[in-house]
Amino acid sequence: MTRVRHWLPLLLCAPLATACGDDGGGEDTDAGTSSGTDDPTTGTDPSSSGSSTDPGGSSTTSGADESSSSGDATAGSSSTGDAGDESSSGGMEFDCGAIPAGPFAPVEVFSGFNGSEDLAFDGQGGMAGKNGGDVIVVDAAGTEIASYADPGPAYGLRFTADGDLLVAHFQSGVISQIAPDGSSSDFATGIAGVNGLYPDFDGNVWATDFSRVVRFDSSGTPTTIVSGADGAGANGIIYDPDRGVAFFTNYLIGRLAKVEIGADGSPGAITELATVASARFDGLSLDICGNLYAVDNGNARIYRLALDADANAVGEATDIVDGNMQNIANAQFGRGEGFEETSLYAAGNPGVVYQLDVGVPGGPIPLP
Repeated sequence: MTRVRHWLPLLLCAPLATACGDDGGGEDTDAGTSSGTDDPTTGTDPSSSGSSTDPGGSSTTSGADESSSSGDATAGSSSTGDAGDESSSGGMEFDCGAIPAGPFAPVEVFSGFNGSEDLAFDGQGGMAGKNGGDVIVVDAAGTEIASYADPGPAYGLRFTADGDLLVAHFQSGVISQIAPDGSSSDFATGIAGVNGLYPDFDGNVWATDFSRVVRFDSSGTPTTIVSGADGAGANGIIYDPDRGVAFFTNYLIGRLAKVEIGADGSPGAITELATVASARFDGLSLDICGNLYAVDNGNARIYRLALDADANAVGEATDIVDGNMQNIANAQFGRGEGFEETSLYAAGNPGVVYQLDVGVPGGPIPLP
């Protein structure tokens, strides 16, 4: 597998004191089911959620690329760095040594994604989610701008660089793709309980099925990346080509982990990055400074884990939410007109979308 570099070489630095790094319904995905081990109505007690300690600062510089988080020709690199180092996202300079530590108050911004466990940005001013039997796309004001009939319940949602919307149908084991004209086809089949999705810059699609991490090439041919004990409860997934790792969550044990990916695409060593015993980690995101954000679906929290240039943890995973939310399963950085690029937008099955301004843009992802 050819690795296309979208961020510049990484810079290693020391942690900084300034940053980086309740109640809530708990409901998640299981292979072929729609809930995890927690009660879907009340969730679990988040008494052991992390505190807002300062895990360290991050930095990056910009690099040219044909696809980025903002759809233009620049993208930031992923690393931790000293104060004063800067990153560029869509032409905006950012000091990775000054990421606010939080915690941050969630603000409800939309409530129309009934039954949606995920959300996805198209980078063109649209945010997609499930609404009953359909997939709808709304603008930043919550106005519906597109709607597609969708055959059955779904978990993961992600846009590709070609403008297709990938949909993970956990009951049928199918990843479908909805074209901009509304036509639907199967991208991949035979992955029972398919859950998390992440399309990369090379046309591959990374997926989880609560027991494995699987990478599909552009033709839909699968390669198992993680399985066995390390794959138990595999849920969130995101690939970082510059550090040569894929990050994933183990839902039932509250673990964040990484697997090394060789230049030829082959999987290597698996390393635990952090475990929060009370958490049920679901979806994942990365900021432009290379830090990892994990949704605790069991307690409706979001944790941030600062990472260094080698994708190693700097400090502990930190709960960055000041306030309560309903069930949330995934959180994505805002992309496109009307959505704040320094905010995480979190959603779950009740259909409510929350905005959490974390003070740092998201890392580059493929967008139309």
